[in-house]
Amino acid sequence: MIYSNSFPLSYGNQKPLSYNDLEGYESPQYNQVQQQGDNQPTVYELQSSHNEVHNNYYNNNQGQKKSSSQAAFTGAGIGLLGGAIAGACKKNPYMINGIPSNTFAKHAYERYLKHAPEVERNGYAQCNEVLNTIDKMKNTDELKTLLNNNPEASKEVSTALNKTTEEYISGVSDTNLGANKDMIKKKLGVANESRFQHMKNEISRAWNGEKRIFVKPDNMDQNTFRAIKRTAASVRAKFIATYAAIAAVAAGIITFAVHKIVTSRKQHTHQ
Repeated sequence: MIYSNSFPLSYGNQKPLSYNDLEGYESPQYNQVQQQGDNQPTVYELQSSHNEVHNNYYNNNQGQKKSSSQAAFTGAGIGLLGGAIAGACKKNPYMINGIPSNTFAKHAYERYLKHAPEVERNGYAQCNEVLNTIDKMKNTDELKTLLNNNPEASKEVSTALNKTTEEYISGVSDTNLGANKDMIKKKLGVANESRFQHMKNEISRAWNGEKRIFVKPDNMDQNTFRAIKRTAASVRAKFIATYAAIAAVAAGIITFAVHKIVTSRKQHTHQ
């Protein structure tokens, strides 16, 4: 037996096999597998089939999720429009039992003050300042200082008491401090309520119930009517947005649930 000096091992005087001679070589075992028939799936074919099944399952699930999301968004859009129309047409956001709401009147008055005379602006601002801080006053001197720093508010109290500011302030002492604080809060609270009530009266005069719009009366000043109109627009926008949001959420949930039920039934039908 003679061994060649090159790979692979050869017998006798046969020409040694080089690397290039191995190209296209098929072993007997490989030929035997091939002879079993073309109908037997190979490992590659099995793996491809598995991947195809997995991809189809993933794509189907993704399609269902996508269509479910689209249905929810569509339902939300329909709900938004329907809620906005319902809120705009069927409700009156300005009135409660035919009377202007307290919130609407307060906001309209505060908008009116932006272009009102300074004395009106100061009177309202000082009343609120006293009302917000009077409970913090611990003695007579602190209370008198608060009232002196807010003369328009003090004037509101003295007018209600039919006294001068000096007269009622001089009557405050440590023994009646609590009673005077309660009295001042009550008087200033009534003063603010009077302001809001006046605005309510103006709102009622400008409201046209048949046309459901605000119309300026001949004897109403432009600043008051402008405040009413602009406040009404703001109130109406918030009112519609609230109704639309509620309707959108409800419609989206219902549409999503219906879509899932229909999809589930179709899947059971095809199985």
